[in-house]
Amino acid sequence: MPTENTTDRDPNGPPTSIKLLAVVLNLYGIVRLFTGVFVLLLAVNIGIADDGGAGTRATAFSLVPIGTAVATFVLAYGLWSLAEWAWSFGLAFAGVQLLRAGLSPLGGEGALYEAAMFAALGALLSTKRRYYTVSSTGTSRSG
Repeated sequence: MPTENTTDRDPNGPPTSIKLLAVVLNLYGIVRLFTGVFVLLLAVNIGIADDGGAGTRATAFSLVPIGTAVATFVLAYGLWSLAEWAWSFGLAFAGVQLLRAGLSPLGGEGALYEAAMFAALGALLSTKRRYYTVSSTGTSRSG
């Protein structure tokens, strides 16, 4: 028997845990975007972006957090909207980010937080796969 709290919910909507993770991923994406833009603007403003040395590397490496931010925003949208591709993309993205965090042992607390967040993403997606699969008729989610 549905309770008052469950009668207004969309049965095909994302569970609260996925919504919360999507919000956290968006916040992470905003931080990564600002980080990448800051490094890019710093390299350009001090005039070393095209020197062929450290400035060029700084400019190129600024694209990594910007690309991570874009991928994070796409993933958060897919998780929130329960897109079929979001489950596999989320697991792959979590794996890559965990590998990256593991390869940077000197990353400090930031690497630990990222590792914890993406380990939680992988674990959550492993338990919530049914929300991202479509039944054989293609009309409803399987349980």
